[in-house]
Amino acid sequence: MQTEKKERQSNIELLRILLMAAIPIYHVMLYNGVWFHELNPNTMIGIVVSAAGAIPADYCFIAMSSYFFLKDRSTANRHLFGVIPIYKKSIRRFFEFSTLCLSMYVIKVIVLRSLFGYNNTEYFVDFYLMKGTWWYVYPYLCLILLYPYLNELQKRLRPVVHFGLILAVSAVFVRINYVNTMGFWNDCVGFLLVYLLVSFLVKLGGDKGFRLYYGVFTIACGVFLVGTCCYVKFQRSLLFDKGDWILKLLAGRYSFVAMIMGVSLFFFFLQLKMPYRKGVNGLAGYTMFVFLLQDTWMGVFWALGKCDNQYVYYSTKAFIFWGLAYLISTFAVAVIIGKFYKKWVKPLWERVWINGFECE
Repeated sequence: MQTEKKERQSNIELLRILLMAAIPIYHVMLYNGVWFHELNPNTMIGIVVSAAGAIPADYCFIAMSSYFFLKDRSTANRHLFGVIPIYKKSIRRFFEFSTLCLSMYVIKVIVLRSLFGYNNTEYFVDFYLMKGTWWYVYPYLCLILLYPYLNELQKRLRPVVHFGLILAVSAVFVRINYVNTMGFWNDCVGFLLVYLLVSFLVKLGGDKGFRLYYGVFTIACGVFLVGTCCYVKFQRSLLFDKGDWILKLLAGRYSFVAMIMGVSLFFFFLQLKMPYRKGVNGLAGYTMFVFLLQDTWMGVFWALGKCDNQYVYYSTKAFIFWGLAYLISTFAVAVIIGKFYKKWVKPLWERVWINGFECE
């Protein structure tokens, strides 16, 4: 039993590393002319990395979070903040993740202001670079606060009602994708849909014994995404006139097919049998720093073309080289920042928690 638990944990940690590897490479692709030029040798790579890579990776990570939140059965034994019953662990996770994000944001401001000047008031520096694009962070914080209540809700739902709720939220999600307007509440709908779908599959025993089906679903979704996105880019395509619009729907943040692919990929890895590897689990502990770095001062330099819309086009070899360079450097810096955080910042946070929230 213990060996099986270790194998499953190793599977998830390996998946976590692979997911975080897809997102930094996606940034290199996005801002080097793949999307902002006509059909070119990098188009196929770009579509694979984005349509069947980064966006499914986001939803796969959401599925992973939802699954482990569903497995969390512990509750607080008292009330916090007056008469409002709050689960203590979710509050702790909320503040811990908020502290982590705040720490990364402080580093981001120091680094970027040192490069661009502390008195720089240009739109690009003040608004775009300093704002960041952590679209995943804010709905994730909401999920951390709400998951104890969502856990209780989904346990009380009959399967037919649960499935009907999934269909209703799916309809809203598809509508959001069609309009293609990005925003916090739309992101929350995506998180809720994944949570409901994961909880429904767990109810049906989908976390046990369906590995082949999840593998087929993952491959089928990936082939559909890549094939369709490539097809609409060809000038002889019957859908060429609407190619950019279709590309945005399939490779965008609210892609329904990418969501299905991400959830299927998570459950596929969940059931793999792989030996436990200490190094894999150790590196996986720093993947959240990889995610936070790629949208702050590590990833922002790939977006400098947004200043004047002069996107640099790399050859395929240069694209692969810079993609790997960015990937390796991001993981290296993530380990350094992660060790610093765990040694200096986290102990301070835990002391505040113990002395403040944990006191009787």
